[in-house]
Amino acid sequence: MRRARSAARRAGPAAVATGILALSGCGSYLHDHPRDPAIDPIAATVLNRDRSAEGSRATTTGGADEGSPSPATADAPRADDDAIVVPDRAAAFGAFGDAQLTALIEEAIAHQRDIQAGVATVQRSRALAMAARAPRFPTANIVVSGTAGQSITPGIGQVGSQSLSITLPISYEVDLFGRYAHEHHAAERQSEAAEEDLAALSITVASEVAEAWFDLTMIGVRRRSLEAQRDLQTRVLTMVEARVRQGLAAPIDALAQRQLLTSTEASIVLLGSEANVQALRLAVLVGRSPGSSTFTTGESLPELSPIGDAGVSAEGLANRPDVRAALLRLEAADGLVTAAVRAQLPVLRLGVTPGYQFLNAQRGGASSHTRGFIWQVSGTLTVPLFDGLRAHATVLDRRAQVEEQIRRYEQLLLNASAEAESAIVLDRQARVQLEQLSAIRDSARQTREAVEASYRQGLVDYVRVLLAMRDELNAEASWLDARRSLLTYRMQLYRALGGDLGLEP
Repeated sequence: MRRARSAARRAGPAAVATGILALSGCGSYLHDHPRDPAIDPIAATVLNRDRSAEGSRATTTGGADEGSPSPATADAPRADDDAIVVPDRAAAFGAFGDAQLTALIEEAIAHQRDIQAGVATVQRSRALAMAARAPRFPTANIVVSGTAGQSITPGIGQVGSQSLSITLPISYEVDLFGRYAHEHHAAERQSEAAEEDLAALSITVASEVAEAWFDLTMIGVRRRSLEAQRDLQTRVLTMVEARVRQGLAAPIDALAQRQLLTSTEASIVLLGSEANVQALRLAVLVGRSPGSSTFTTGESLPELSPIGDAGVSAEGLANRPDVRAALLRLEAADGLVTAAVRAQLPVLRLGVTPGYQFLNAQRGGASSHTRGFIWQVSGTLTVPLFDGLRAHATVLDRRAQVEEQIRRYEQLLLNASAEAESAIVLDRQARVQLEQLSAIRDSARQTREAVEASYRQGLVDYVRVLLAMRDELNAEASWLDARRSLLTYRMQLYRALGGDLGLEP
């Protein structure tokens, strides 16, 4: 490698450029090192996809190769530079049929502090992209300078002078090989990745609000279920006490029934405390001060239609905001590799300094002055020779960063696929379990009613009644837990699919 570089230096600037390009590569590192499809079909689908859309933004001007960002497009400000729009996540939750839930998600997207911080991050990334564009333009300054002085010259005497000049130095580094174009392109990709991060954050916030709302609704449903059980247990206690007074039942039966009733009332009180805690959690999630408001939930948990049979596709996972952000950062890192390579190539700097100058001199009682326009043009060509291999080390470092981003991206796709598939499997299993628990719940209620009727007739003892009531209470609780778990699995799928609830059309 050292011999090749020495030979290139001896051959002159053109050979230097050719040698460095041959040694370090000048094109896209990803393009020159395509992914092995055997690594992972999902990653290969995205990483090796047709990049014609990216190529449509390319141009071959000023010595830059095809694939360099076009100044006509890269320099043009985006139409939404001043408008950072957080994706609307409430619309998808309209399928739950709960207007309060959609309103809370809208409030959270508008006022949640993490969302607002994400908006500020996008603003910062856009500012950095704008700063990365600056080297592609000339720089100009207005310089005003003035001097005044007096000196003594032998044979002449005192000499005074005053001068004033106004100049406009303009300098420009010609982006011969597209280094700054690729750095700007990389900064734009980083900015777009920040926007995708914001979109991913909005999905997380929406799912967290929905989970908190479901938990609060679940507490209300449980409380109403326990209150119904309490009324039933109170009625049974009255019946048992009447039978005790008639000598048809032992006093211990009344004690056991009273103990069951007290336990149910204690559970109702505990649910009240849990509701307060969940309300505090929900208030913080939507951006309100804790304890500043109360929430009124629906009478039951929302119903969900089954998941479609299409399954999880590579294209669907690639549309996740966090996956898109990772791909954009990968493209940015790839662009920085090219920029680092081209930083080793010759640099051409041009300068022009137009101006106006006024000069006045006094000598021996006489004065003279001169004024007029002035100008200066300069050009400098710098050919890198040796920097202790610092530039080459930078290229190696950035290539390693690309490889690191590739592995992280592939792992992200694998994790996303596993998350989505797991959520689908758990959802379908939960539906089967829910049907079974629903049948058990109905059977437990019918058994309790039959045993209660038999107890009134004196056909069974109180122990059968007590066991039947506990079985019904446990069956109801298990059925409610299964319904709540089904919503949790759907929220997992919502996050795994990047904002898609996976509902059948």
